[in-house]
Amino acid sequence: RKLQRKRKTKRAIQEMAKKNETSRDEIVNKIMESLGPDGVASRTVLVGEAGIGKTWLAKEVSKRVIQESYNVLWLHLNKRIEDVKSLYENLASQLSLIYEFEEGEGPDELDYSVETLEEKITQEMSSHKKNNLLLILDDEGSMTTENHVMKELNLQNFLKLHYSTTVKTLVTKRDEKEEKESTTIKVPPLTEMESLDLLHNSKDLLASFTNEDWLVLLQRLCDDGEIKKPTLMSCILSKSKGLPAAIVVLTKSLDNIKSLSAKQRKIFKELILSSDSLDAAAACKNAIDRRLYNPVLRLSYELLKLDDTVKRPVIACFWHILDFYNYSGCAYYRDLIVHWMLEGYFDPVKSVEKAYQEGHSILMDFMNRGILKIQEDNIVVPEFAMNNLLDLQDCGFFGRSSLGFDRVYGGDKRKGLGKIILIDDMIQTIQSKQKKITSIIVSGNRLRREVHGKFFEKPEMQDLEVVVLFEPTFEDLVQSLSKRKKLRVLVLRDCDLIQNIDELTSLERLHVLEVSGASSLDNIPDDFFKNMTQLQSINLSGLAIKSSPSTIENLSMLRCFILRDCSELQDLPNFNVATTKLEVIDIHGARKLESYFDKVKDWRYYKGKNKNFAHLQQLEHLDFSDTQIIRLPIFHSKDSTNDFSKMPSLTRLLLRNCTRLKRLPQLKPLTKLQILDASGATSLVEMLEVCLEDKNELRILDISKTTLPELADTIAGVVHLNQLLLKNCSQIEELPSIESLTHLEVFDVSGCNKLKKIDGSFGKMSYLHKVNLSETNLGKLPNKIPELSNLKELIIRNCLKLKTLPNLEKLTQLEIFDVSGSTELDIIEGSFENMPYLYRVNLSGTNLSELPNKISELSNLQELILRNCSKLKALPNLEKLTHLEIFDVSGSTDLEKIEGSFESMSYLCEVNLSGTKLKTFPELPKQSILCSSKRIVLADSTCLERDEWSQIKECLTTNSEGSIISKVAEKTCKKGDKLVYHGDRYRVLDPEVPLGVDIVDINKPMNLGKEYIAKAEYVSISENGSQNVSSIFHEFQMSSVKGCWVERCKDMEILFESDEKQEKDKSSSSSLENLWISNLPLLKSLYNSNGGFIFKNLKKLSVDCCPSIKSLFPEIPENLEILRVKFCDNLERLFEVEAGELLKLHKLHLLDLPVLSIVGAKLPNLVKYTIVKCPNLKVKEDELRLGTRITGEISEDQPHKFIGPETQTPTQPTEATSTV
Repeated sequence: RKLQRKRKTKRAIQEMAKKNETSRDEIVNKIMESLGPDGVASRTVLVGEAGIGKTWLAKEVSKRVIQESYNVLWLHLNKRIEDVKSLYENLASQLSLIYEFEEGEGPDELDYSVETLEEKITQEMSSHKKNNLLLILDDEGSMTTENHVMKELNLQNFLKLHYSTTVKTLVTKRDEKEEKESTTIKVPPLTEMESLDLLHNSKDLLASFTNEDWLVLLQRLCDDGEIKKPTLMSCILSKSKGLPAAIVVLTKSLDNIKSLSAKQRKIFKELILSSDSLDAAAACKNAIDRRLYNPVLRLSYELLKLDDTVKRPVIACFWHILDFYNYSGCAYYRDLIVHWMLEGYFDPVKSVEKAYQEGHSILMDFMNRGILKIQEDNIVVPEFAMNNLLDLQDCGFFGRSSLGFDRVYGGDKRKGLGKIILIDDMIQTIQSKQKKITSIIVSGNRLRREVHGKFFEKPEMQDLEVVVLFEPTFEDLVQSLSKRKKLRVLVLRDCDLIQNIDELTSLERLHVLEVSGASSLDNIPDDFFKNMTQLQSINLSGLAIKSSPSTIENLSMLRCFILRDCSELQDLPNFNVATTKLEVIDIHGARKLESYFDKVKDWRYYKGKNKNFAHLQQLEHLDFSDTQIIRLPIFHSKDSTNDFSKMPSLTRLLLRNCTRLKRLPQLKPLTKLQILDASGATSLVEMLEVCLEDKNELRILDISKTTLPELADTIAGVVHLNQLLLKNCSQIEELPSIESLTHLEVFDVSGCNKLKKIDGSFGKMSYLHKVNLSETNLGKLPNKIPELSNLKELIIRNCLKLKTLPNLEKLTQLEIFDVSGSTELDIIEGSFENMPYLYRVNLSGTNLSELPNKISELSNLQELILRNCSKLKALPNLEKLTHLEIFDVSGSTDLEKIEGSFESMSYLCEVNLSGTKLKTFPELPKQSILCSSKRIVLADSTCLERDEWSQIKECLTTNSEGSIISKVAEKTCKKGDKLVYHGDRYRVLDPEVPLGVDIVDINKPMNLGKEYIAKAEYVSISENGSQNVSSIFHEFQMSSVKGCWVERCKDMEILFESDEKQEKDKSSSSSLENLWISNLPLLKSLYNSNGGFIFKNLKKLSVDCCPSIKSLFPEIPENLEILRVKFCDNLERLFEVEAGELLKLHKLHLLDLPVLSIVGAKLPNLVKYTIVKCPNLKVKEDELRLGTRITGEISEDQPHKFIGPETQTPTQPTEATSTV
């Protein structure tokens, strides 16, 4: 009855809302009425949120009045109108008296004086004079105000003087304040019928997306009264909230992509097919203003982000256009593309033309999706309704951008690029009759065609104002450019040949300066910036300087201070002097920076350099990541003249891997902080209670890998927190109650091995969808977690005290369930029957003697992993698992029987039965849907891999007749059962293993003689009790081993160890070229600190199912060519910090590595790669520079592998389907 009353109430509200709807025709009529009769001046203001349709309504009104006794004049106030001339230019453009400059036109021919423009406008208006003039001021206040145009620039008097008819004004604006002497009309949402009309063209496409699972969800929403019909159309209609922009952008986006990938379907379901009750949490995570959150707009962005066909920098470009509009207004489309280039989104730029083409392709994609709109004459504006979207990527806009040039430009033409044109692989200003070029953007490759040292000496280059050079190769550039005294913007990116920039100090008009990638530049004079008083953006990334010039402290207009990856930097300028306009300080990667203060004995009385940042009231982004800083500045100050008790702009405080930082200061003043990331600050032991006070905007708190002994009780007040990440906090034993964090979506305490208690209840966290309790000391689940109906991932790996799990039947949305390594777990209560979305189950290494109830009936299950379940003796009939892709029971030593057949499992790709007692196994699939190769490992570890299951069945049938197995037996008998003929098995792991190669199995009786064994080139070590491989090599004096296979050795923690004697004898111990490792549960390291020489000649490495290892190499194996890693649950990084470059690595395969987040090396010659189910691997371009021949795939959804073909030549860059 309660549910029925709820549905009835909802329907009554919907009917009431429908009665109160106002159609667009009614609003237009209302506006027409507000204009009043002829001859009477009027002012009408349309107000409403962005995207509600104010400009569209103004255009409709314009169409109507033109048919009557009206002239219409538009002014778009989303551009900066500074003076009378720019006002007249805008009016003349509206009257088609002047046009945007096209390629080849001389701008001086169109550069009219104010008097000429006034005369032309007057003549044109007089020749078409009507009784009334409708002046439309669109988007008032975004860049220019009505008051500025009408009064300060005197447009009001100009119209009265030259156009004596009645002026009626129609203003559109987002500010909803009522105004005197005007009619204010608030624009309402679309009516239901108007929304359906906009969605109509997508009707068939949406119907094609609707599968059986979605139909069930839609019917449920309909039964609950949230939608009227069980269709996607009705669902989108409800979620769009009648916002025209939301519907238009979505329909265009859907039309652009035509079909949905698995990831896109997942986000579609999460945002659109969810109950309205979940929108509050989604708003908290996805919107700046939670009241204006629109799930349909967010979906359009997510579809763009998850589209595998879009180009790599598309997301950076998306956030840039919103920031550009906020600070500079509308943009000429070419300018926008060039701005993207300046911010480094297409780096490395080998060809300006190709970079421009890539940018143009992205721009057109935005246009096709409705994200960008043409306003007039090739002027574009974003769909500003998307400006409410929240960007929670840790780096944010500033972290992606090299200059923040849009904020320097600010829509002021005098500070811009001028009228530019792409010609001859360069971007330059359109030349006037005097042949003067004011802006030029060119790559080093193109400059090679010019005469060395003469290019910037040409007569047409004497008035240069903007110079951008990518990878310049002229050593005397600095000398040439120092003569161009008019330069405002100078960018020398990746300029490795430059060693000295002293002469640039003469460029006193600079607004922007970037000199980056000059790895040999180790000194900049202290007075370098003394006369550059107009400088607003500095980027000195990648230099070898030890300190930055102190004269930076006097740059009162400085906005951006970016010194990324200056590995030798040991000091910073004093930000306490004049740099009060700073918006970003980014020095991540300054690995030698310990202090940026003056030296002092007692910090308590210190009042000097950089102690306090409170006066930096505009600071938005502060990144000290990967530095050695010991302390942070103070963020608050109050005295008789200034009250800086808050820092209202700082949204990101990034302190990742600040390994010497011991305490966090008083962070209460950072009231707008959205992300606090101190992960990897391994010395952090103190975080004051007050740090988390007044953090209403904090969305992500990451203090993983710190040594904090406790979490502050004030965490309870951070009520809008979305992610609480405490991974590998080894000292935390208890957590305070967090039950008030009702918007929490991700809770991760994995690796907190002392954590034994979590206070409070999780019962009100209805939005929580991921919980990771792995490697904790918890003996039971936190209170009420089994009742979280929206939980999607429950991960409890290696919880050694966990013996039972309660009934989990209420987790109806669960998708991933992983209790692997919880060795004491022997009971899971309840049934899994009502978990239709569960697709990954891992019970490996548990003490379970049978599968959880009804788990064998989950038709959507894709992975069933039961490795090393030693008490499992039989499995039930699994025939209903028709979507199963991976089935792994390897190491389940007592498993004797699997009931039923696999014939109907047409998605199955991999079956692993190794180490079991299975003598027979279910019938393999008849057909396969997935195109990836199929693989089975039999109980005796024989491995077969073919393109189709039918081929494997044929091979198995042949084997059963003795034609192959007999040959193997004959070969092993001849050599006294000391060799194994691995055949297809090891060629699958390493296709280049020679056919018929003899592989010495050290577990077999050794009758070959010590001399023969010592010379063995290929060795197999399985189920061996040795502590490491080195001891085996030493025992048999093996000095020629090229290939080694190590598997199921349960006691090995370190693979190779060495003493001083072995270290000296490197030449006899470093022959290893191929290494394959599998199922080593305790393995923590490949070698100890002295054992790295064993990998000197290593070419191929495969690591499989090693759950304890966290990193592979502390240094570079310089000859490594192929690397394959999979199923390593705790692997965090491949290579340690600053590992360098793997120049020979050309193939990379990474599969199911849930916590891998860092590669740790650059792979410049990578040709093929596969990355599947590595959700945390988000390597940035500056951390991993890919080569020019790249093909590959990155997927979190598909377990099968794909390796694309190589491209034609290394000299021709091609598009990668994704980046590592």
